[in-house]
Amino acid sequence: MEREIEVLNKILKGEYMAIGVYDTLASNLPAGSLREDLSSIQKDHERHAQILTDYIKQRGGEPVTSAGMAGSMAEMMSSIRTLVHPNEQDIIRQLYDGEDQGLAKAVQYAERDLGPEARALVEQIFSDEHDHLKTLQRLLHQEASQE
Repeated sequence: MEREIEVLNKILKGEYMAIGVYDTLASNLPAGSLREDLSSIQKDHERHAQILTDYIKQRGGEPVTSAGMAGSMAEMMSSIRTLVHPNEQDIIRQLYDGEDQGLAKAVQYAERDLGPEARALVEQIFSDEHDHLKTLQRLLHQEASQE
């Protein structure tokens, strides 16, 4: 059980990292449909974080409450990249790459040490993450066709 909590906390840190990065990048966009789409994905990450937090607590574990140093660095790098490349397509691409890498890591963690119940929980989260990738891919194509 202890290893399972540790793995779930790694996945939870990833959710917090995503929340921070979406917040940082979306705040650099004007109000509109793109910002709303990104806000919707951010809300999904917030929901996932709450689901994981509740599950960890129900199992007697102590959930992490932030993304830690890695999350802070990811937010800072996103801010810097946005200052250098402030266009919407670059922002969407950064988010896509982050989602893709984060999902790959989370799947890797989950494959090792999760029991059936925890695995079922994260599989639903992973399904949402795949939907995020599809949404970001669609947004990338929309932005590319507008240029």
